[in-house]
Amino acid sequence: MKENIPFLKSKPAATPAPAPVASPALNPEVAYFHQELSPHGRWFLVEDNQWCWQPSVAVGNVEWRPYWDRGHWVYTDQGWYWASDYPWGWAAFHYGRWNLHPRHGWIWYPGREWSSAWVVWRNGGEYCGWAPLPHGAHYDQVNARFMFNGVAVGLNFDFGLGWQHFNFTYLREMGESNRRRFGREFEARNVFAQTTIVNNYSVSRVTVNNVPQTHVINHGINPSSIHPTKGWSTEPVRVQEMQAPPPNRAHESYNRDSRTLDVYRPRWGGR
Repeated sequence: MKENIPFLKSKPAATPAPAPVASPALNPEVAYFHQELSPHGRWFLVEDNQWCWQPSVAVGNVEWRPYWDRGHWVYTDQGWYWASDYPWGWAAFHYGRWNLHPRHGWIWYPGREWSSAWVVWRNGGEYCGWAPLPHGAHYDQVNARFMFNGVAVGLNFDFGLGWQHFNFTYLREMGESNRRRFGREFEARNVFAQTTIVNNYSVSRVTVNNVPQTHVINHGINPSSIHPTKGWSTEPVRVQEMQAPPPNRAHESYNRDSRTLDVYRPRWGGR
């Protein structure tokens, strides 16, 4: 069911699209994302003189939201993973940060650290919700803690995110592709008031093909608390490393039968 999304009351008012820009002469990972994501959206500079990207589906679309459309949650051995049907989902939902810009809507800032999903959770009673971590949120892998704008924050810190940033649904429907969304303002405010922050991350240090890697694991909501109406298993799906993306450029592939998730994660500087 289509519902009006409250974070923008209407389309951004007669704001001209950012002028086309040349490929950014920036660090290698940003240049890599620029090449991979350009066919699927637009790149432009925002007020802080930083590069950001916006998917074509979100341009002028006040109803579009990250971590909701064309995707679903999968519980894996590396935490809750957002499995997206978008061809660019492997990048924008597992690297970088999303921000709700007052003029452009949802935009994405590239980043080099991978996680199963960079979101903040809320949970309470029969409801759950999630919102993209904002620009300025950083997970300190050495001390296993979050930083926000350079300052260490506690586990119950909300990163300044309000009800309008969250996607809310029933807890029992969390892992389903077709979920009820509480999107009307009065619904979202009500669920927001009944839920509390869940920041449940950890660090896993592993060796893959003789290369040491650090993975940030988003544990999020305890899967044993989910009692779905459909079949559900708390056994985590196994994440497997791809050596290279296949010719069709699919960087992730979820196999429901074998309960495996093949993921390609580009490496920079040996990371």
